[in-house]
Amino acid sequence: MLARIEVASVNANTTILSGTLERMFAKIKFKLTNSFSGFQVGYVQLKNVAAGAYYRLAQTGSVNFPASATGSHKDYPNEADPNKGTFVWYVPENLRVGATTNTVLQRTLDKSNGSKGTYVEVSGRHGVTTVTYRFLLGDIAKALNDYNVRRNHTYTLDVTLKGANTADQRIEVGKVEPVAPANCFMVEPGEAFRFDARIRGNGGDAGRYRHSDRAAECESAVGGCAVVD
Repeated sequence: MLARIEVASVNANTTILSGTLERMFAKIKFKLTNSFSGFQVGYVQLKNVAAGAYYRLAQTGSVNFPASATGSHKDYPNEADPNKGTFVWYVPENLRVGATTNTVLQRTLDKSNGSKGTYVEVSGRHGVTTVTYRFLLGDIAKALNDYNVRRNHTYTLDVTLKGANTADQRIEVGKVEPVAPANCFMVEPGEAFRFDARIRGNGGDAGRYRHSDRAAECESAVGGCAVVD
């Protein structure tokens, strides 16, 4: 908490001074509803949080603080339960006045003055597609280029996910990287096949063996052996 009282002088007859304490942190309340059919939330994370709080008066007007520098901002860890619905954080002041945009859909990270605006990131999978949502803080009722997180303020985001509209610049759609393929072999009836099951993608191809040899060969196989009758 912080309060500042200015008087010209203080003596024995000075009336008891009083002041108003203000919180040095801001409160962020994020409510997430997933109405996107088939979408699985992977993580929820608060990013670009100012690394420290400072004893200073609340700033007015257009100002950027703290200045963008190495270590000036940090990302909080992923939330332990991304599906709990409501998330609350208390964070230091982070003032950013960015580029003017025409709609809320254009409020992207690169416009938040040095890409240091505080934001909530929600990411997950929809089938084989990754979808990432980024919601920047600020008072959009004042201006669409307001990315400020001011001390002694509460910021409430009530978000409902309904799809992956690529026209919305706050949404990033990508592809899930394929995993290494499984071992798959074609074996004629009456033959055995020896392979190293520790290697995926047929990397353990050690050769095919006749039916008469299969017992001995399977016994000596490294990792695994398939037999087809």
